[in-house]
Amino acid sequence: MDDATIRRYLSESRLIVLDIVSGGGTCDGDDVARVWAERRTALTSAHAHRLPRIAGQILWQLANMQWIERSDGEWMVTSLGLHARDLACALV
Repeated sequence: MDDATIRRYLSESRLIVLDIVSGGGTCDGDDVARVWAERRTALTSAHAHRLPRIAGQILWQLANMQWIERSDGEWMVTSLGLHARDLACALV
């Protein structure tokens, strides 16, 4: 995946999930949703209710793009995922 393609797929929500996964201990969408909700306390109750499903979908997307992978039951950021995160930092 080249840099132009990576930039096309970068989104704030994908970067949030990448950041959460890079912190370790992420096994599923519920884990991501819990950390996401802790970081974003201003979420509406409707958004917070949908967050586990959203997080699960984003995990699936990131895995399909090979930005994350499963290792010992937890999600881990791949070298491609780290590169995507670095590209996002360079854009800011």
